[in-house]
Amino acid sequence: MKHGNGMLLQLALLISLSLAGVVVGGSAPTSTHLRFYMHDLVTPYPGAPATAGSYVFASQTELAPLLCVNMVLTAGPHNGSTVAVLGRDLILDKVDVRELPVVGGTGTLRGVTGYGEFRTHTLNATDGNAVLKIDMYLSLSV
Repeated sequence: MKHGNGMLLQLALLISLSLAGVVVGGSAPTSTHLRFYMHDLVTPYPGAPATAGSYVFASQTELAPLLCVNMVLTAGPHNGSTVAVLGRDLILDKVDVRELPVVGGTGTLRGVTGYGEFRTHTLNATDGNAVLKIDMYLSLSV
């Protein structure tokens, strides 16, 4: 499928903050669509299946975590490259899709721009555990 003047790639994963992906190359600039599922289980200690970390909130009046995620590609031609997302995630807003900006990347994805569409796939209100579906739309000038 075409997206802009590049290839559209759809990738579905269910993981715990360990992401794998393949980006289709093409003529400059290249547009790519990646899909991730992120199991949002953060604990105060390292160990599977959770990721050690902490939450920072961007508001004193709303449940609005400041989301800072580096998605590491672990396979394919961009193995070891990352995509960085930074933004305010209003998880309880009455919208189906929350858009957050891609602020850069590393490795072969250095200079990448774009945005992520975040959807809550599942949310357990008792323990706060969530699974996020993330559609990334990336553009990279080559």
